[in-house]
Amino acid sequence: MSSSKREEMKKLFVDTIASTLNDEQKKKFNDIIDNKDLTKQQMRDQIKSFCESCGDATAAKFQEVHGKFEAKKAEYAAKIKENEGKLSAETKALLAQAKTIHEDLTITHAQEHEKMQALLGGAPASAKDELKALGEPFTDLLK
Repeated sequence: MSSSKREEMKKLFVDTIASTLNDEQKKKFNDIIDNKDLTKQQMRDQIKSFCESCGDATAAKFQEVHGKFEAKKAEYAAKIKENEGKLSAETKALLAQAKTIHEDLTITHAQEHEKMQALLGGAPASAKDELKALGEPFTDLLK
């Protein structure tokens, strides 16, 4: 994930959840989100656990944000499925590899970004063009 995407996600979480937190909770929440050493699974688990421990309002806001992320993932998956017949075998293979990287929750967000950059950096120009034609989130990944 690019650092700009990470910042967008962080902003969405902070903007949505912060209103339900006191100053001490905000600091703890930011400490979790800013911890670049956490794997994606650890971060998800810690954010969820933290939000649930802060009460019903915060837990509800967490579910709201989580729902937005899930909706975006579904939107991207639908976009790929809709355009699948137009994609070359190379691009389909590239997307499968990118999906595997994205779904690997044992790596950090920085490691995911590095792996995606390596994968896409070595991709043929024709595959990159096909991905760009799909729009977001692929245009962001190819920056």
